[in-house]
Amino acid sequence: MGPMNGSRRNLASFGSVLPLLVAACAQTQSPSPTLEPPVQDASAEVSSDAPSDANGDAVHDAANDPDAADAPIDSADASSADAAPDVCVPFGESDAGEGPCSAGQVEREWCGACGRRQRFCGNDGAWKPWSDCLEDELAVCTQCEAAEVSCGFCGKRPVTCETSQQVCRWTLGACVQAGACAAGDYQADATGCDPGLVRVRWCTGACEWGPSGVCEKGPRWEPLPEAPIAPRRDFVSVVAADRWFIWGGLGASGYLDDGALFDPSSDAWEPIAAPAWDGADGGADAGGGAESFVGRSDVAAVWTGSEIVLFGGRGAGDAVSGVGARWAHATGWSAISTQGAPSARVGASAVWSPSAGRVIVWGGAGKYGAAAAGGGRYAPSDDAWSAVSNAPFAARVGHVAVWDGAHARMIVWGGADDDMGVPQRSGAAYDPVTDTWTPIADAPIRRRHAVAFWDAASSRMLVLMGEDGAWGGPRGDGAAYEPSTNRWEMLPDLALTGYAPGRGHTAVWGEGRVWAVGGDVAWAGGLTALGARYDSATDAWARIPPLAVARSGHRSVYAGALLVWGGGGGGERLVGVE
Repeated sequence: MGPMNGSRRNLASFGSVLPLLVAACAQTQSPSPTLEPPVQDASAEVSSDAPSDANGDAVHDAANDPDAADAPIDSADASSADAAPDVCVPFGESDAGEGPCSAGQVEREWCGACGRRQRFCGNDGAWKPWSDCLEDELAVCTQCEAAEVSCGFCGKRPVTCETSQQVCRWTLGACVQAGACAAGDYQADATGCDPGLVRVRWCTGACEWGPSGVCEKGPRWEPLPEAPIAPRRDFVSVVAADRWFIWGGLGASGYLDDGALFDPSSDAWEPIAAPAWDGADGGADAGGGAESFVGRSDVAAVWTGSEIVLFGGRGAGDAVSGVGARWAHATGWSAISTQGAPSARVGASAVWSPSAGRVIVWGGAGKYGAAAAGGGRYAPSDDAWSAVSNAPFAARVGHVAVWDGAHARMIVWGGADDDMGVPQRSGAAYDPVTDTWTPIADAPIRRRHAVAFWDAASSRMLVLMGEDGAWGGPRGDGAAYEPSTNRWEMLPDLALTGYAPGRGHTAVWGEGRVWAVGGDVAWAGGLTALGARYDSATDAWARIPPLAVARSGHRSVYAGALLVWGGGGGGERLVGVE
């Protein structure tokens, strides 16, 4: 690929302000009273109105009640000596004393997923066993957790586990130390320049404006040559070696079965013919009885290093396909076996495993939107499918999947049991050589229809945007997963740039950055031309110039520059961006 057109400057990198999500548990320090859920004083059973004699029989009865330790834990009696602050320690790691105690004395502590447990001192001056842990079934964090995430421009804000009202949810604090602009952002001023030229000033890595430059064309989108195929949306988009492969999709005439190849180095298009077989020419039968690979959208596709393998998708009559194909520039189209292939599905993930020499197809939805179970491993070398063992969670649609090149595994995360189902925060890593799954830590976010990329420089999976199910609109924040430590950290919010797409946008990885552009405007309806990029090294979003044509259902790739095509307009190339 040739270098990106236009000027290029290097910005000073600055360290991430997103430390790993860490437990702030202190066995000797109690949680803030404002974060403490109300608890019932267990000594409430020894009411001031209850009969009692000089020997303290009421206390004796409570202390010797075998069920007392399991009494409900509700609201505290602030006047009671037993209503001491609770100790913030993980369940099973209590250092509460085991020595002598006063009959009727009560101790309480946090446990499990934002739960509570308690114990009583018996009449013999010894502690009774701890009660069962009464956990918060809807907890999304634990009572001892805290973190710090980026905000504004180079700012920081605390994240705490809010425990009031016996509900454990992440709560964001106020943003502090924010700068004037987003690192990598720019401003253009035409004052004193010839027509068509501007002076550009860039925002530094410290989130402060730098000086204006000389008069030049500045950051902009330039049109690509006209493609030799009809306009379309939701088509296959894959970088094949040094060229952009486009095929299928939904156009004005319905589902399409042709495509084109774009070479950025020569700025030239090359048409791709429709697959030639119809399932009755003998060649397809030799591949295991393959059916016709007709026009369709939302196809799973991946480049293996020598060819593109495609599977599934949605076609005419809302039919969901269980048929695949392969394409190489030198040989064109060929059918692939259907024997042992996964069930028909749309929106599946496809990941190439160099270690196993197989394409892994997993997840997606069946005809009526419910998640399709399981997946398959396709070996191009012998045109054969093998099953993927059961994952440690239910089937998913709207999930993300990346290849972890550092550990030779596919990571699957998020999604839901149908297109509008409750998003999940769980995931697992799959080893295609041993056909085994390993659960990974739950994320601090939940998402469906997010985007994810493998950042080889930091050996992390980045998960951004998507929907969390709390409302119909999208989320702009995300999280990064580090397999070596099995930990997550929060990522900053895209919405800080003013760009908040719903569905229909596109996001790709290039030069250590996520480039997102276009889509359906959240809440207001219609399309947007806005875009932004996330820099993994500086942990910051910055705006990019708006598209010349607002669009949705388009696709993009990064090939020395950001290229966009389809979804309501021709192609565009982003140039002149830092």
